[in-house]
Amino acid sequence: MITGLHCSHFRVFLGIVILSFSFPALGQDTVFFNLESPYHAVLTHLHNLQPDSYYPKAAGKAFSQETIDERKAANLAVKLKQIWDGEGTLIPVDLLPQESSFIDSVSGKAIYVVDPKYPDIFLKKIGNRWQYPPSTFAAIEQAHDRIYPFGADLLVNLLPRGIGNISHFGLRIWQYVGIALFLIFGYIFYRAFTLLFDKF
Repeated sequence: MITGLHCSHFRVFLGIVILSFSFPALGQDTVFFNLESPYHAVLTHLHNLQPDSYYPKAAGKAFSQETIDERKAANLAVKLKQIWDGEGTLIPVDLLPQESSFIDSVSGKAIYVVDPKYPDIFLKKIGNRWQYPPSTFAAIEQAHDRIYPFGADLLVNLLPRGIGNISHFGLRIWQYVGIALFLIFGYIFYRAFTLLFDKF
């Protein structure tokens, strides 16, 4: 038999369940595309590379495709995010300029350096869009190669999205995986080497 108190609790629970299905969840699987300001360009880049809204080609729209194709632009978008993730850099998106007519006070040009550590990686107003221009692509590749030497980014790509760059005790998850694989393959090589020479 359901008492009045239990019935009241059940109604509250039922109401919560109904409300949870009535409104879309924040961060749901959606594509965002807007390049009218530095703020919107960075949001287009980063939002479309989140685990619950992973659209690399949409993120690549923030990169000028004058000299590259859509696939290369998507690859650059992923690499730039991996640079920031690998260094633990948080981009304060809400603080970025939201004016389409933004002018850099130092250079007097319509450019915006997103991360001061990388002055060669910046957004530029091209036509009516804010995008990373072709002149920044080499700097992205160089920074990525420095942070992920010897193709270490392959380990990040193999791990579930958003997991590889989580840090524990000063090391990223992908670095722990790399160390583990190094030890495993080192042991296998040692055993094979030992067995081979035992025959002679």
